[in-house]
Amino acid sequence: MPISIELKPEVEERLGREAEAVGLSVKAYVEDLIERQISVPREGAAPGVDIEELDRVLDALSEGSVDRPAPPPEAYTRESIYQEHN
Repeated sequence: MPISIELKPEVEERLGREAEAVGLSVKAYVEDLIERQISVPREGAAPGVDIEELDRVLDALSEGSVDRPAPPPEAYTRESIYQEHN
C-alpha cells in the first residue's frame, strides 16, 4: 500500500543519515521502523512477554507466602528503609 507523507527537512535528513548508517535505503529503513512500532503489544507489555507465563511465574514466587507473618509497621518507615544513607 503506497503512503505519502510530508516530512520536515530536518527529519528527512536525519532519516537519510540513520538509514545510511545501518546500510539501508530510506524506504527500507522507514518500513522497518513502522513494522517494529506496530509489532509492540498495546497492552503495555514488553515485546515477547507472555502475560500468562508471567502470571505463572509470579504465582510460583508467591507460593508459601500466604502463611508468612506481615512485617511490623516500623519496617516501612523512611528511617528504616534509608538507615544506612546520610
